Amino acid sequence: MKWISLFLSMLLVMTVVPPDAHAAKRTISQDGFTFDIVRDDAAFTEIVTKYEGDEYRGILDRSTGNITIEVTGKDKERHSYEVQVENADGSSFSAVLKDKKDKREYRLGKDKKKVRAQFVIALPIAIGLIDALVMALLAASATIVIAGVTYYVASKVIENVKRSSYDYFMAVIRNNDVYIGPAIDYSTAFTRVYGNGDIWCRTQILCQTIAYNVSYTYNTIIVNKIPNISDKERKTEIEKRAGVIGPEIHGNGSSGYYFHYHPKNFIYRPHCFYA
Repeated sequence: MKWISLFLSMLLVMTVVPPDAHAAKRTISQDGFTFDIVRDDAAFTEIVTKYEGDEYRGILDRSTGNITIEVTGKDKERHSYEVQVENADGSSFSAVLKDKKDKREYRLGKDKKKVRAQFVIALPIAIGLIDALVMALLAASATIVIAGVTYYVASKVIENVKRSSYDYFMAVIRNNDVYIGPAIDYSTAFTRVYGNGDIWCRTQILCQTIAYNVSYTYNTIIVNKIPNISDKERKTEIEKRAGVIGPEIHGNGSSGYYFHYHPKNFIYRPHCFYA
């Protein structure tokens, strides 16, 4: 009976110990501040820190790209702010902090002088900390913002893209990785690739097709400039030149690399990614 009692005691201990009790706390540091990562999933990323008794919390909603900053003072009074990030790609950072209550603004980052309405926030808020909080939140969520457009690192959103009702998405290569942006229609995707921009496609055949169409359109223009050839010769020459390069993948199995196509015989070398 002694071993049964021992087993029941162990079972009781296992029952009352929280499942995450032994999990290492995830943190991220930025500009001398350290933030706890309290949530990071397909829906939200949330980080928090305390400074001089006040709690600073940053929340990124992946479905909308919205960033909210919540500051709770020593008196438990909470203030909420919206953040509109203009650029944050690892080399530059600029954003506007908006007070949700009175709509006043404060510019974060390098261009603070351009703010439309400087203000003193009700709490003794540390502006340098807010800069760090927003940058840390973006880093924790593997998010970048270019010209106001939000992109997520591909590895975190690929499955959502595959299940999406959209076929094409903006994409960029940054920090040795691929980032996926907003959904776009075929016309916008075609124009983006034709202008040397990268895209992400929901399927391989969509990638191959749009890369071929860009190549075909470009080479049609080039061949049409050739004088003194018949329509049959013109058609044959276009079909000979048009095509795709790929599928190909680089990196020797390293993370951050994905299969893609390039338009063949094209002036640029844009990427049409898929997974």
